[in-house]
Amino acid sequence: MSEFNILFGGAEDAQRVKEDVAALKDINDSVTETSIEVEKIKRQAEEKEKALVTLVDQTVKKRRNQLVYNLDAEIAKAQSRQKKVKTEREKTKSKKVKQRINNETSGLVVENKNLREEIKTSNNRNGIFPLFNSDFFYRIFVPSGISDYLIIVALFLVLCVGMPALIMYLLRIHPVFEWIIAMLFVALVLGVYFLVYFHNKDYNYKYMKETAPNRKKIKSNKKEIRKIKKEIKSDINEEQYNLGDYDDEIKEIGNEVDSLIEKKNACLNEFELVTKGEISSEIIAREQPKIDELKKMLNEKTLELRSYTEKQSQLSMKISTAYAKYMGNDFLYEDKLDEIKACIKSGKAQTIGEAVEILSGEKK
Repeated sequence: MSEFNILFGGAEDAQRVKEDVAALKDINDSVTETSIEVEKIKRQAEEKEKALVTLVDQTVKKRRNQLVYNLDAEIAKAQSRQKKVKTEREKTKSKKVKQRINNETSGLVVENKNLREEIKTSNNRNGIFPLFNSDFFYRIFVPSGISDYLIIVALFLVLCVGMPALIMYLLRIHPVFEWIIAMLFVALVLGVYFLVYFHNKDYNYKYMKETAPNRKKIKSNKKEIRKIKKEIKSDINEEQYNLGDYDDEIKEIGNEVDSLIEKKNACLNEFELVTKGEISSEIIAREQPKIDELKKMLNEKTLELRSYTEKQSQLSMKISTAYAKYMGNDFLYEDKLDEIKACIKSGKAQTIGEAVEILSGEKK
């Protein structure tokens, strides 16, 4: 059967073409609207799925952090108590060490006190100025050992080198005057020292020598006291201090801390293996139906779009093969087809082809 040429059709055929064109336009609109709806629902579903993943991750992280915070708080409390007991233990030990030092050095301390009283009495009896009754004075003006001479050397370096240099730096005057002032300061220091030294040697040396054995004994006692302190402080045997109660409590709290750490590790392991999955399942069970509903709507709209697309393809093919190849695309519009129908009904044309020629100006 040969294909019908639409150009030989009449007004009824023109109406049929118009209906097909209008139907294609409606289908095109439906395809556009449905495509937009499909993309919108698809985007909503994807956003919901991403939001679900984010919600699960955030909730799991938050619950885990809360668990860690609570467990760490318990551990910190126990560690704080342990630290407090250790501090109390150290205070008690320090106090008892001090008592032990006092007990073991009391004899030497009392002896030194008595020796100083004897020196003071001797100085008063012999009319020695109280200023001279000091260890520093004796070490400078009545040296008796290498340490005393080292102190004298250090003192002169400070007074005769350091101080003049500081004076020259601060004054910032002519170098000649700086040197004059510095030399005068050195001369003053040396003059005062040797004045006191020779005065002491002439008038006090004999009496000060009388107290030298006492001062030497005081020095020896001080050395012995320092030795005793060092030995006591370095003694690792703490049994005599009766610190056992503190040690037991520290050990008990230490065991508690270890137990809490084990509990923390066990809780975190259980969280990863069990609780994490339960949290995820609970959230998914609550949120997944909303996503499933969107997916159902998406599937329905996708099928609807496929149906419209198939009809659009079929109708486009029909218009292209049955109408456009004869009439061209310029007259495949509803208003143009109305003009064709009017032309035929008015008697100006007998067929669609004649009406096309008249409307296009090819026939008068």
